[in-house]
Amino acid sequence: MTEETGLGQYLPVAISIISMIIAAIAALAAWRSAQASKESNEGIEKIHKSELYRQVSLLANKVVSMTVRVDDLGNDLKLAYRDLFSFAGGGNRQQMYIAAVEEKQQFIRPMQERARQFLDGLGDPHTVSNTDLVRAFAEFEGMLAQLERVKEKFIFDIDNVRHDNRLYRQDVITKGSRRD
Repeated sequence: MTEETGLGQYLPVAISIISMIIAAIAALAAWRSAQASKESNEGIEKIHKSELYRQVSLLANKVVSMTVRVDDLGNDLKLAYRDLFSFAGGGNRQQMYIAAVEEKQQFIRPMQERARQFLDGLGDPHTVSNTDLVRAFAEFEGMLAQLERVKEKFIFDIDNVRHDNRLYRQDVITKGSRRD
C-alpha cells in the first residue's frame, strides 16, 4: 500500500502540472487571438479611413465642378439680363442685377479655392486624422448645399429673364412689323 500512497501523492501534482500546461497553452491561444483581432481591427480602420478619404476627395471634386457650373450659370444670367435690358431699357437696374449676380459668383470662389487646396494637398490618407477628414467631409457637404441653392436660384432667374426676353422681343418685332 505504500506504493499506492506514494503514487497517490504524485497524482495531484501531476494533474496540477498538466493543468498549468493546458492553462499556458490556452493563454497563448488567447494572446494570439487578441493579436489577430487587433491586426484585423487595424486593417478595418485603415480601410474605413481610406474610404472616408475617398469620399472627402469625391466631395471636393464635386465642389470644384459645381462652382464651375454655378459660375457658368451666373454668366448666362448676366447675358440674359443684358439682353432683357437692351430690349426693355433701364441701365441702372441692369447694373444692379448684374452686380447681384457677380456678388454671388464672388461668394462661391472661396469654396472652389478651398476644395482645390484640399485636392492639391492629397497625400497619404493615413497621415490625416479621422477628425480632420470628418470635418472636411462636413465642410464640403455644406458647400455643396449652398452651391445647390445658388444654382437653383440662377436657373430660376434665367428661366424668368429668358421668358421676359421672349415677350419683349416679340413686342419689338410686333411693333416693327406694324410700321411696315
